[in-house]
Amino acid sequence: MLKGFKRGNIRRLSRLALTWGGILSTIAFLGLIATQYFWISNALRLSRYQFDHRLTLCLNEVSEEINGNVSALAADGKKLYVGSDKGLYVLNGDKVKRFLISSNALSGENKINDIFIDKQKRVWIASDKWLTMMSKGVIKNIDVGNKMQMLGNIHCLTSIGESVFMGSSNDGIIKYDIRSGQLSKYISVDCNIISELSTDGRNNLYVATDGTGAQVISV
Repeated sequence: MLKGFKRGNIRRLSRLALTWGGILSTIAFLGLIATQYFWISNALRLSRYQFDHRLTLCLNEVSEEINGNVSALAADGKKLYVGSDKGLYVLNGDKVKRFLISSNALSGENKINDIFIDKQKRVWIASDKWLTMMSKGVIKNIDVGNKMQMLGNIHCLTSIGESVFMGSSNDGIIKYDIRSGQLSKYISVDCNIISELSTDGRNNLYVATDGTGAQVISV
């Protein structure tokens, strides 16, 4: 089912409404990886489209086990990491495994907002108040919300070198130093509402804000 994936991160592109199967549906996630697959989801399902040589789309349902609104995707080889408001799902071939940030399956702490895979193949997962790292079977949860006394939520993240940068809804950019384990407020961009973070692999941090536009920070 999930064959030929290249390692990469899929970014949220936009929100829109369209007629899907005769029903007007609100799309929660729209993204693509490399040039091979196009992903789309709503509250009912996550589906994969494949472009053929005429640029038409063929629908493939990914997994009936995934429920909830999908908000983030990342792929590494044959593994697909799917973040939803009901936790993280890892698809590997025909197998699906669900991970929860909180032991309480009904807790809002399980809502996944973004996923990023760094060059060391560590998987970084942002939920509202937690940063989670998955690597070689090890799972580490970092309570960013309490340690930083956050007023808002984490909703995007990226990684440069040995640092993880998190964009929040009311607390600006938060930096996590992987080596020391320290959390700190990062450079102010004159707006505490960070809508997106990205990097180009050349130590440039691209910051989209809700108020002061887009900025580039040399890390």
